[in-house]
Amino acid sequence: MNIPPAFPMPQASNYQSDPEKMSTAISYLEVKANDAKKIVEELLYMLDMQEKVPWPDMLDKFSSLAAAMSQLQGALKKSAIQSGHEDHGALLRSHVLVPQRLQLEPDPQLQNLTSYRIHSWNHDVVPDYLRTKLNPEMESEELMLEQDKNQKGQDVINKQITHLNKYVDLLLQSLHSSDRAHNENFAEKPTFNKDETIRLVRATMV
Repeated sequence: MNIPPAFPMPQASNYQSDPEKMSTAISYLEVKANDAKKIVEELLYMLDMQEKVPWPDMLDKFSSLAAAMSQLQGALKKSAIQSGHEDHGALLRSHVLVPQRLQLEPDPQLQNLTSYRIHSWNHDVVPDYLRTKLNPEMESEELMLEQDKNQKGQDVINKQITHLNKYVDLLLQSLHSSDRAHNENFAEKPTFNKDETIRLVRATMV
């Protein structure tokens, strides 16, 4: 539904105990999220052009993305307050996000802010984007992984990692040996027939 322009919009200060601090935190998170988004876009472009992109450059981009995500995670632990202490997002969790209006018509400003991922703030979109829990399927999958990790001791995990590394090394050695044998066979294979060459030379001399 659309709310008439004359309808007074509720003020955020009526819902938040410290709206200025919250506004600063959201702005800081937006900056960090946009930095990570830019790196993701650059990385996707590099993956599309991977045959023309040097591998070290791609590794550097992966490292930049890891650093950006680490900074974003660190900011969330401090509720995005740079000079604040680590409260594991207590400030952010204590503030309730209340949608003030819904509309079915496309919103150009919303489209621009979301890079055209969201066209209107409607009844179908709001529950999904204001979700505070993962999808049940994702929750069950994470729970299974967590239980599996807890059931295995650190020694078992280390052994599995060692076995995996050995398997990867053997696979790489096999690939290198196959590539070397292919190159040697290609190099040793004659590119001409000596008898045929002599026959052709004699034919031209007649």
